[in-house]
Amino acid sequence: MMWGCIDKFCYHCLAGIDEPAFHGPDTIAPGFREFRIAPRVAGDVTWARASIKTGRGTVASSWQLAADSLAVQVEIPVNSRATIAIPKVGRRAVSVSEQGVELVRNGEPTGSIAGLLGASENSEQVELRVGSGSYSFLLTGC
Repeated sequence: MMWGCIDKFCYHCLAGIDEPAFHGPDTIAPGFREFRIAPRVAGDVTWARASIKTGRGTVASSWQLAADSLAVQVEIPVNSRATIAIPKVGRRAVSVSEQGVELVRNGEPTGSIAGLLGASENSEQVELRVGSGSYSFLLTGC
């Protein structure tokens, strides 16, 4: 059954790799030119990893939950952009860094790295807009 198997649950729900949006002429982004990665931490699951091959290259997402942090790694293919939605997993005051460079603290941008196009935060997640490349984000906080 197309799109109705355990594979989709693993890469879409747990690893958070969303398909490109096809919601009218203003938001169409075919071929993983623009997409979203929104990992979902659920129940007793403490890690997930998935990748899919696209016409632009491999899209990959993995995460690992620890007592004091959430580590998220993503791979964005060449000539693509993605929004990475890192869940705050119940934390209120959070900080997100990439390879030791703090990018966001308590909803305010604090730094920048190559490929970072923007950042925002709401009550549930920190969203980072990035260009192609490999990124290792670390969310910490209380």
